[in-house]
Amino acid sequence: MGLAFTAGGLAALIAFAIAGIFLKPEVDRLAALVEREIGEAGAQEHQRLDHEAFERRLRRWSLIQVTLLVLAISAMATARYIP
Repeated sequence: MGLAFTAGGLAALIAFAIAGIFLKPEVDRLAALVEREIGEAGAQEHQRLDHEAFERRLRRWSLIQVTLLVLAISAMATARYIP
């Protein structure tokens, strides 16, 4: 029982750290890039590639975070039934 709670808590803490360390700066950079694109008349090719690269990184870190949160929820919900 304690091992499942520990694993779930650790997964939740890692997901929280990912949000603060990786996702927040990426979202801020993406917002700045979008504001810069809006200020200019047309988006150039390298700006579009930068935008796509940011989106790929956000998608990857978000998927990792969601997976860890699902693991945390599952581990803590089933901890009662694990001897």
